[in-house]
Amino acid sequence: MKVHLFHGPPQDRWFSMDLYASALSAALRAHFPELDVRHVSFPRPLPTVGGRMGCYLSLGWRVLPYPLLAAARRGGLNHILDHSYAHLAYTLPRNRTIVTCHDLAPWALAESRLSLSYAAWRWTIGGLKRAARVLADSQNTANDLQRFLQIPQECLRVVPLGVEPRFRPTPSDLQERLGLPDGKLVLHIGANVPRKNIQVIVEALNRLPEDVFLIQAGSNLATTARVRALGYVPTADLPALYSLADVFVFPSRYEGFGLPILEAMACCTPVIAANTSSLPEVVDDAGLLVSPDDPQELAAAIRRVLAEPDLAATLRERGLARARQFTWERTARQTLAVYREVWAEAGDH
Repeated sequence: MKVHLFHGPPQDRWFSMDLYASALSAALRAHFPELDVRHVSFPRPLPTVGGRMGCYLSLGWRVLPYPLLAAARRGGLNHILDHSYAHLAYTLPRNRTIVTCHDLAPWALAESRLSLSYAAWRWTIGGLKRAARVLADSQNTANDLQRFLQIPQECLRVVPLGVEPRFRPTPSDLQERLGLPDGKLVLHIGANVPRKNIQVIVEALNRLPEDVFLIQAGSNLATTARVRALGYVPTADLPALYSLADVFVFPSRYEGFGLPILEAMACCTPVIAANTSSLPEVVDDAGLLVSPDDPQELAAAIRRVLAEPDLAATLRERGLARARQFTWERTARQTLAVYREVWAEAGDH
């Protein structure tokens, strides 16, 4: 079975999508060597231009040449790894194409706007309707696919993501190296976009003692006396950063999965997350769930974890057990099961 994995060009620099592509393909190759797995990606032959012009050049490349190039590189099975490229399904054989949808945030959050890029995004997502199967990271995303796009249930499969083995309790000199403050450290990792809801953490912090600090990685948040913004943190340092934190908070209004939650759990860090979208599904009983828009409730949850050693120990134990359920081998096995379904239905091999 020859499987072509389609994903965006290197210039996208979309870390989570690169992780999905590399981790899934590595697990498929390691555990199922009978598969012929090949990556298909086409670097944009365009100059790097900032601003609106750069956006339109990128959009033009994605919408016009990319689907034609994909058609010329089709495999026995075609797996589009990112719903942002679901439009490739328009030019690939319908009965041999699978797409992974990670979330439908613009619809779920009613983020509608009249713009060329948004119209192109809606057209792109329409490609999901042409796939033989659509993989969803969570049941919540599968429900959104039925609700917003009317994808038939028989075409949907829920295949959760995995946690890489490198995420484990990791002592290091990171606190000294980064000059992090002494005190209780509340960690958040993610982009500073509205749905990530970082502002509610800052508001909760103002309700906590002065020896509690927010460490934020992955965004351009401003550094203050109580907030230390690290920006980009090298992948190699993430396990140590999770391990250093006293509590990890993830109050997103919407997530298709929420992999940082499991990464924190794998590093034995207590987790507090929002009670919305896919997050309760991922957390289960291994963390505390709060309203995403109530800073007082978030502050109370943080205060409990920091002040109650028995609670923190329970969350660490449950979190570690929960994280161990999510491996890339499991993801690969469930993905392979879908490949075999589509392969059998396509016939004429």
